[in-house]
Amino acid sequence: MKRSSILNIIAVLLMLAVLVCCIMFIGSSRNWFGAKRNERGINTESVSGAVSIIRRGSGYSLKSGIRLTEGDGIRTAAESSATLSLEDVFSFTLSERSEMELTASGEEKTSLLAKNGSVFFDVSSGSGVFAELSCAVINPGDGCIFSVESVHGTQTVRVFRGEATVNSELLGASATVPSGKQLVIVQDENGENSFTDITGISPQTMNSFLLDMCMEKEGLYFTKEQLSEEMVRREQEKEAARIAREEYEKEIIARGGTVPVITRKPGSSQQDTGRSTMTCTIQIVCDTILSNMDLLTPGKEAFVPANGVILAVSRVEFEEGESVFDVLKRACAYADIPIDYSYTVAFSGYYIEAINNLYEFDCGSQSGWMYKVNGWFPNYGSSNYTLKDGDDIVWAYTCHGLGTDIGAVYEE
Repeated sequence: MKRSSILNIIAVLLMLAVLVCCIMFIGSSRNWFGAKRNERGINTESVSGAVSIIRRGSGYSLKSGIRLTEGDGIRTAAESSATLSLEDVFSFTLSERSEMELTASGEEKTSLLAKNGSVFFDVSSGSGVFAELSCAVINPGDGCIFSVESVHGTQTVRVFRGEATVNSELLGASATVPSGKQLVIVQDENGENSFTDITGISPQTMNSFLLDMCMEKEGLYFTKEQLSEEMVRREQEKEAARIAREEYEKEIIARGGTVPVITRKPGSSQQDTGRSTMTCTIQIVCDTILSNMDLLTPGKEAFVPANGVILAVSRVEFEEGESVFDVLKRACAYADIPIDYSYTVAFSGYYIEAINNLYEFDCGSQSGWMYKVNGWFPNYGSSNYTLKDGDDIVWAYTCHGLGTDIGAVYEE
């Protein structure tokens, strides 16, 4: 009887020990016991959509109120975002499809590494606050509002208020980026820079995430009226594309035809990939050449349609994770439009050399193909732009100003 009681007690103690160990393990991984001593606590303010926190090799959903510790990572899925803050020192917001890591968290230094996507910072006190890219460290000044973006080798620091100092071995020296300017660093697969440049920014050069974030702030380089005008312009451009597509489809139906929807690769299915099917629109135009025929390479006239439209606004099916480049290839294959492209190490992606036998430099020394999505010209390659359902793509041939003749905006 005594032996049995002792064994029962031992079993209960072992179970309690296991339970305590489990609680300690889970509590440690999820930071139930608070931040480490001398560690500045970054708290999760808000979460929208599917956002994950990666801690000690384990991942789970990020919720409001969770405090980050050194080494924690955050990933946002499509249509998702998260805002975190360090008391009254600074706050930052991750856009969709972004990833960052808290690389240092202490009384003297807090540093965040932006691995992918866009992160928007609002810094009250720049003391001890650093943002990192794979090739640079950004030290913001007091009151600085800025963003960092990393997309497949193209890394951009934009300053909307105040100034930030960027230190990088690739620059050869530190660079100060003032309000209204951006620093762009392009790297190849070996981590070596192809070029660096400091240029001006404007609402036209910003993606929709940055436009939305800046609308919430005061005292920026540009006014809310300028931001609002750009947002309205993009909506109007997308609406114009919708109307053009509907008119094109009505013409086809009036002629007794069937409205074409360019489908995914034959033989593939949603079941095969496990990804959902979405649609976007694509248009290919070269109308700028019509007013620059004197610059066109002799013999190329046959490849320029009378109205400058190589492919009318068309609907294309695509799967989650596919890029603008994927859709371009699919559309051109469907319409029997020849394209020529090459892989560019500097941009870690594919570069479009020709569409419909119209090559870069065929209509002047600054001519070539550019793309925009929903009225915005990204500063990285089409194979690195991940599409969303309902996106509107336009491929346009530029003859002058490296895109200024087709709506691209560059600031000095």
